[in-house]
Amino acid sequence: MSFVVFALLLSSGTAARAASKADLLKAVTMFVTTGLANADSQFAPLRGVPIIESPGVHYQTTTSFGNFMPYCHVSGYPSESEWVLSCSSPGLGGANLDQLLAVIYRGAVQGLPACFTRTMNPLILRDETFRWDCHEADRALSVDISTERASNGNPIFRFEVYDYQGEQPPPPSPSAPPAHVTIQLIKPRKTLQMGDLQVPYMDYVTLNFGMFAAILPKKHTHSAITHVVELLKGGNEMPAYDWVWHYAGKQEPNGSKTFVVWVCANLSPQEQTRALHQATLLGLLEAGDGGSVLQQAYMKASAADAGLGPQASDPFVNRRKLIDTISRYIP
Repeated sequence: MSFVVFALLLSSGTAARAASKADLLKAVTMFVTTGLANADSQFAPLRGVPIIESPGVHYQTTTSFGNFMPYCHVSGYPSESEWVLSCSSPGLGGANLDQLLAVIYRGAVQGLPACFTRTMNPLILRDETFRWDCHEADRALSVDISTERASNGNPIFRFEVYDYQGEQPPPPSPSAPPAHVTIQLIKPRKTLQMGDLQVPYMDYVTLNFGMFAAILPKKHTHSAITHVVELLKGGNEMPAYDWVWHYAGKQEPNGSKTFVVWVCANLSPQEQTRALHQATLLGLLEAGDGGSVLQQAYMKASAADAGLGPQASDPFVNRRKLIDTISRYIP
């Protein structure tokens, strides 16, 4: 039964594959949100039948997270003021590891509040594939996802939510000095091939400079420049169809051209930078700053999105595809 569910992830182009990916994503998000919602009480509502094992105290869980996480328990180590909700998957026979990791990563992020930052420091990471930490005044929380291999080589995933009571937050990191902006341009030519589009080179240059100018603080640029306001949001606040970045609309205080974008706070710093760049490109095209060819392509993509109707599951799908293409040429 479980093997069939996981093998369907490999059935490219089938409705079953899409459904099983959605089920896995939903299970991971449910695990993260349920764990974090019960961490304050040391997961007391989730504790079921005791498991006799030492050290610590252990319980079966009262909540099921489905076929993807059949092995779950709550463990407490009172002497260390540490509690953990933990679930493991079976071996996912024949599944593509990168594909599974992408679904699991998205599922975890979509359950996280904004205070959770992705931990990248190898000195803090143990064997985790992904980890996020949130520090409060008198406790710390972490969401950990680890990958290991069964005896036959199939990947197994372990999902954990930790509550460390009484742990003090780390000292604030020193502010980083302002970074120099380096704009890399493709060698000049008459036109630039961007996917199916032949874009005049100067339009490409103008959009490239426009993106970096929009991100700079207003005091460093001219008042006529279109500016972006970036708001960091938790993955649990982002639209499901725009979980990495989201264009949130125009603002024109005192006649200035400004737009707002949301960027997911739970991504790595590199992912956040790329998300801000892509969201800014869409905002510039929405403001009409893309040049004739790209503006025509954007209008076409906008019309295609509008044609999906008000109940579309992803009202930005065509515009996002265009931005994905353009952003390959504007780092």
